Amino acid sequence: MKAVSKPGARVSRPLHVLIVDDSKADAELLLRTLLAGGFEASHQLVDTQAAMRTAIGAQRLGQPVPDSNFVSELNSALLQQTQR
Repeated sequence: MKAVSKPGARVSRPLHVLIVDDSKADAELLLRTLLAGGFEASHQLVDTQAAMRTAIGAQRLGQPVPDSNFVSELNSALLQQTQR
């Protein structure tokens, strides 16, 4: 997990994000947007359904942010996790 912060910026709200996206550029754009909104985002980027399921099962889940290609898979994985 990486923490993204802007030098000299006043960041007041920590946030852990699970980014489910196959584009590193899109993930970086999301992180910059969160930073601009005042969040100090630690994150994990996954780009496959298997990696997403592993991340959900292995840690306390942060706010999931899926690419549109992964929405149904994320919903399914989260449902299965809550039923355990």
